[in-house]
Amino acid sequence: MIAPSDDSTHAIILAGGKSSRMGTDKATLQVGNETLIERLVRILSPHFDGIIISTSSNAPTPKNNLRYVADEQSGCGPLMAIYSCLKASPSSVNFFIACDIPDVNIPLILRLLSYASSHEIIAPSFKKDFSEPLFAVYNRSILPVIEQQLAAGKLKITDCFPLCNTHIVPFNDTGWYRNLNTRDQFEAYTVQQNHYKHE
Repeated sequence: MIAPSDDSTHAIILAGGKSSRMGTDKATLQVGNETLIERLVRILSPHFDGIIISTSSNAPTPKNNLRYVADEQSGCGPLMAIYSCLKASPSSVNFFIACDIPDVNIPLILRLLSYASSHEIIAPSFKKDFSEPLFAVYNRSILPVIEQQLAAGKLKITDCFPLCNTHIVPFNDTGWYRNLNTRDQFEAYTVQQNHYKHE
């Protein structure tokens, strides 16, 4: 059962990953004159009541109206980040995005949020049998489910989906969607951005 809505929504940027394939902290990578984190904050801020940035540890002091939340326990992956940030968020409804997703489809986010009054998890599906848990909406009401999964050592986010009131939204427009997991992917993306900029 979803708790009554408090009519506020927060965006939560997941920036606590190890970035092992990238070889450096993804959140601090520069795209033009801003980092990936700064880019996401700029794009998301007009659409949400607040922004929370998830970190794996040593959360910095809040600044520029940004709140940082560290994982309650290290080594438990993004499920622990979702759990920690849901506990800390003042909003029942929260949109989560990984910091390595550089382009934001606002119409899709608004579509996901449109189901938030009747569902606990809303995630897009870009192809059959696949949903994107790191570009999704989560309600604080799922905290007990996540807590049980963490206690059992089950760290896969999508394992929570059948245990909650989940709605998967099919979405075919994937031209905008990408993850920057490696240095090659990041460099290709920056080249593309520079090309668009000078067209």
